Amino acid sequence: MAPWLMLGMWLGVLGVPGAHRLYWLLVGIALVLVGAAIEEVIRRRAWGVTVSWVRWAGLALMLGAIRTVPEMPTLDVPRRTEGWFWTEGGGIWQDSSGLRLRSSDTLSEGFAYRMRVELVPLDTAMAPWVFDAARAAAPRRIIARARATARLGRVPLERPWWRRAAAWGRARIQELPWGPAARGLAQALWLGDLEDLPESVRYGFQNLGLSHVLAVSGFHLGLLWGLFVLVQRVVPPALRAGWPLLALGAIWAFVAVVGFSASSVRAAAMLSVVTVSRLWPGSPRGIDVFAVAQVLLLAWEPRMAYQLGFQLSSAAVLGLITANPPDQTANPPEGGVKPKHPRLKAVVDGMRVSFAAQWATTGLSLVTFHTVPLWFLASNLLLVPVLLLIYPYSALAMLGVGLPDPEPLLVALTTWADDPRWVWGDRFPSPEQVVLLTVGSVGGLLALRARRPWRVAVALVFTVWVVGESGPRSLREQRWISVGRGLACVQVRADTAHIFGTKYLINNEFVWNQKLNQYFKSRGVRHIVRHVRPYEQLQRERTSP
Repeated sequence: MAPWLMLGMWLGVLGVPGAHRLYWLLVGIALVLVGAAIEEVIRRRAWGVTVSWVRWAGLALMLGAIRTVPEMPTLDVPRRTEGWFWTEGGGIWQDSSGLRLRSSDTLSEGFAYRMRVELVPLDTAMAPWVFDAARAAAPRRIIARARATARLGRVPLERPWWRRAAAWGRARIQELPWGPAARGLAQALWLGDLEDLPESVRYGFQNLGLSHVLAVSGFHLGLLWGLFVLVQRVVPPALRAGWPLLALGAIWAFVAVVGFSASSVRAAAMLSVVTVSRLWPGSPRGIDVFAVAQVLLLAWEPRMAYQLGFQLSSAAVLGLITANPPDQTANPPEGGVKPKHPRLKAVVDGMRVSFAAQWATTGLSLVTFHTVPLWFLASNLLLVPVLLLIYPYSALAMLGVGLPDPEPLLVALTTWADDPRWVWGDRFPSPEQVVLLTVGSVGGLLALRARRPWRVAVALVFTVWVVGESGPRSLREQRWISVGRGLACVQVRADTAHIFGTKYLINNEFVWNQKLNQYFKSRGVRHIVRHVRPYEQLQRERTSP
C-alpha cells in the first residue's frame, strides 16, 4: 500500500491532475469500490488470485486529487521595506514574518539588525537551459534578492542550540592551519556547509562523480548509524534496548546541526521509520520504508518535492532499492551456504550500489548539470574511502595533534579532475530523451536486481546511445532578451549567434558569457557577433507582426 500512497502524493504535489482533480477523485473512489467488490467475489469463490492493486491504485488517484500543489510565492516587482533581519548563513536572511531573502551583504551571526532594505526579484530563465534562480529558490521560501541601504541598529539574538553548535564547529575548522580547500572540505563533510569550499574543488568532485560526498545525505547518516551499531556491541545489556532510540536522537541532532537539508531530512526520516517499525514483529521491505518516509515528508513540507537535493537523493535511494537483489547468502540460515569469496562479493556489491545510484539519477542530473562523469565507478570505489579519512584526520587536528596539511593532495586531485577527458559534457536532453533515459534506467536497475549481465549490458548501451544523442543541436531560431531597460534580439544561425541590442546590454559580458552560456552551448554556438541598435528600432521590430 505504501508505494501507491507515495505515488499519489507525488502526483498531487507536482500538480499532475491539474484542473481534473474532481475526475481523479471520482475515478479513485470508483476503483476502490470496484476493487473491494472484486476481492469479495474472489474470496468467496476461492480463486486464489489477488487484485488488491486496484484498490491501491484508486487510493493513489484519490490522494493525488486531494494533495494540492504548494504555494511558492516570489517577488515580481522591486520594493523597499524596513524591519528586523538576521542571517541564517550562506547569504540567507530572514525576518520575524518568515520572509527569506538572498543577499551578498554580510551580517554577523547572533545579531538581529534593523535595516532599510531594497528587494529585487530573483532572475528568471531568459532562454532554454538558463539557470532559473527564482524557480530554484522558491521551494526554500526565498522570495527575492536584498540589499541593505541603511543599518539602523542591532541587538543580540538568542540562537537555537544547533546553530550555536554549527558556529562552534565552523570556528574550530577555520582555526586549522590548513589551506582553504582542505578547510572547506572538512567544513562540508562535518557541517554540510559548502560556502567556503572553492568552486574548483566543487567542479572537480562533480567531474569525478563525487558530489554526493559533499552533500550530507543518507551516505553520511548511514556511516553515523553504522558507528552506533558498532558501539552497541560494547554497551551494557541494560542499555541496549533503548540504544536505537538514542542513536536516532543523535541522528536528528546531526541533521539539525547541518541545517535540516532536504537530503539529510529524507535519510533521517527513513531511519526513523525503520527504527519505529522494529517495535512490531517482522521486517519491513525497503520500498515500504522509503514510501512511508516520502509520504510523511511530503505531507509535512510539500515544497521538498521541488528541491533538487531531495529529488536526487530520493531517486538515488529508489534506484538502490530497485537494484538490490534478494540476497540469500548475506545472512544465511544455520547450515546455509555462505559466499565462496566474501571479499569479491563485497567489491561487486559496492560496484552495484555506485552504478545503481548513478543510473537512477542520470536523467535528472543531465537536465541540471549537463555532464556525465565517466570515472564515477572508479572514483567511488577508490577515492571515497580515502576522502572519508578526513573525518578522523580533521578531528585529530582539532584536538591539537600536529598533522600535515592535506591541501596539496586536494589541489592535485582537483587539478587532475579538471581534465575534460574525464567528463562527457554539453548534454542537453529533450523531454523525449529524458523519458527514454528513465526507461533505460528502470530496465538496467531491474536487470541488476535479477543479476542478468546481458540485460544490464543492453540497458547500458541504450542509455549511452540516448546520452550521445542529447548533445548540442544546431537550430535556426530567434528570441528576445530583456534585462532592466536593455533589449536585445538573439538570432541563432548554425554555429553563429547574431545579437542586436542596446549598447548597455550588448556590453554586458556577464549576460552573454555567464547567464546565457548554457543556452549557446545547447545550440552549438561557437561564434557570437554583436550589433548595437537603438532601443526604439528594436521595440518596433519586436512589436511588428
